[in-house]
Amino acid sequence: MGKGKFRIHTLFVSHKNNIHELLDYVDFCRDLGVMEIKISGLFALNPIMSKNILWSKEGMPEVDEIYETARKKAESYGIMFRYPETKLNPVGCFVGETMFVGINGDVHPCIYFSRDISMHLLDEVTVTKTHTWGNLLDKNPYDIWNSTESVNFRNMLYNKKLPEECKLCNIGNDVICSPNLKPFMQL
Repeated sequence: MGKGKFRIHTLFVSHKNNIHELLDYVDFCRDLGVMEIKISGLFALNPIMSKNILWSKEGMPEVDEIYETARKKAESYGIMFRYPETKLNPVGCFVGETMFVGINGDVHPCIYFSRDISMHLLDEVTVTKTHTWGNLLDKNPYDIWNSTESVNFRNMLYNKKLPEECKLCNIGNDVICSPNLKPFMQL
């Protein structure tokens, strides 16, 4: 397995239809020599998916208990285990660190602005509209990255604020794969 040169990680996307498998999954990962398990919430892109999410405005103590039990089990095996919040928590976003470039050279604030996309957060729905800051074939990447619009957008995210167009983003609300996943141990 790489003789110590590689760390093996897995990603488990948790939702109402599979959360009961998580404890067995930890055993499965131990048997495979996995070193870290990351749990991600389901990114709801339609009303059907929204019905299977594992978060709410108040949180979900029963899911938190499953996560905590799985964390303890993973810890006993020496596996790092990270999981998301079950309570909505607008925290900003990590996309400010990345320049999203489409196949035609268009630069977007986020992958979710590269095309119109439906976002669902609990009972609310919005459609993000395609948004472009410029095109690499026409402008210097440095100028696009340092444009007032780009800098202002990233500053909001760095300050843990969600721009209006991001209010229903599951990532920005800390309920799916995000840099704010709770770590349980450092190796």
